[in-house]
Amino acid sequence: MAARQKPYTIVYEDDNLLVVDKAAGIPVIPERVNTAAVALNRQLQNRYGKGGEQAIWVVHRIDRDTSGLVLFARNPQAHRAYSGLFQEKTIQKRYLAISRGHAPDAAGEIDAPIRISQKGRAVIDAHRGKPSLTRFYLQRQYRQYTTVWAEPETGRQHQIRIHLKSIGLPLAVDPLYGSAGPIDLSMIKRGYRYKKDEAPRPLIRRLSLHCARLSFTDPLSGEEKSFNADIPGDMRALIKSLDRWGDPTPFESNLKGENHEHIQSPV
Repeated sequence: MAARQKPYTIVYEDDNLLVVDKAAGIPVIPERVNTAAVALNRQLQNRYGKGGEQAIWVVHRIDRDTSGLVLFARNPQAHRAYSGLFQEKTIQKRYLAISRGHAPDAAGEIDAPIRISQKGRAVIDAHRGKPSLTRFYLQRQYRQYTTVWAEPETGRQHQIRIHLKSIGLPLAVDPLYGSAGPIDLSMIKRGYRYKKDEAPRPLIRRLSLHCARLSFTDPLSGEEKSFNADIPGDMRALIKSLDRWGDPTPFESNLKGENHEHIQSPV
């Protein structure tokens, strides 16, 4: 039996800041609909709280099925300071996305206003949407898929998902804006067939998006800080299969100082 994935890993902590690498499937805060999973903020409160006193403040959120970095504050002053990074757009966020399809440009900006519909879906709406900007850099193109670095300047709900879809790159697995089904080897390797009584073994079955890096000037100390989260196992497995059987075509690096030939490194 495979070992159960840890719900989170502590990347960094001090008296003011807590940086966590969250596993997919864990909500950052409690959900109204699905209450089975214990939210990350509650898990951290149980770990750090003493005598029931509040010890953790949520600075920002990522989707339940997105993996990667999340910031938490350790006191109210820090919460105000670090929340300001997102409000003032002075934090750099870098995500790795595995998408279906191809895009005409190797890099660019998606400047498309977003509004949230009554059904909770992001919609690009030039008239009623809020300003939304995402920079993207294609990393490697395959026969059916593309790996993409995405850097959202704004932080709208589902921003990367709807923006990438708008340029023909919906996430490879996305029940709202792309394909809901998991990806297995038969969808990548030509001529591959499972044995008669063998069930397909998914390489990935969740949202193919990972927050790989957060960089900012610490508003409390003035220090430059940068945190990285390794690409999780399911995304690595998919990329490894694509590199072997997906007819890869690498793009030249579009990020200064970045080695895009090694996808496992987010920096």
